[in-house]
Amino acid sequence: LMKLFYTRLCVVALISVCALVAQGQTIFTSVYHAPTFQNLHKIVYADMDTMYAIGDGATFIRTTDGGVSFTLSTVSSGYELLLDGDFTSATGGAVCGMGGLVGVTTNAGSSWVTRNVPGATKLVGVEFNAGTTSGFATDISGIFYTANFGQSWQKVYSLIADTAVVGQQDQFFASLRLSGTTYLAICNSQIVVKTTNGGLTWDSIGITLVKNPNAISFI
Repeated sequence: LMKLFYTRLCVVALISVCALVAQGQTIFTSVYHAPTFQNLHKIVYADMDTMYAIGDGATFIRTTDGGVSFTLSTVSSGYELLLDGDFTSATGGAVCGMGGLVGVTTNAGSSWVTRNVPGATKLVGVEFNAGTTSGFATDISGIFYTANFGQSWQKVYSLIADTAVVGQQDQFFASLRLSGTTYLAICNSQIVVKTTNGGLTWDSIGITLVKNPNAISFI
């Protein structure tokens, strides 16, 4: 049974990490202000021991030992705010954020190739299809698709202004993978769109959400 959970995003200047599994129990250890004072906005899990955190100032933090130690790097010299990330393996993945920034790495964040998606202003989601060079980035205004690992992008879905609420414009706030090449993108006005071909085409589906949610997760 899938359940939708909606929560207010709480951004703090400490790393609340790390799951250490011992004898079937999950133990959490708080690492205060180490290795950064930057606000962190998301943690991405590649596997049980490999985790990544992203945040302000293009901050990227990696642990490969379940949070015992961390490596800090900067994705972009523009120090953009990072809002989302996706790793399809322990070494290959992408992050995105303000100004349409997308950063791609093939060596677990040791180095990055960065590009700005033309027409995007605030990317809130990025997903790449495992084993391919195709993927998509979700901007607040629409969805952009790439077939060549981010070298070029095309806008494949645009939001229409929300006429039901005067003065409020529809904005995407998240995207997430359901399975394989099936994804959802969620809008603040209860619009949910779905793709089954890795982000190339999208259709609205009949799911009603709470108005103006801030986060979504499937478990």
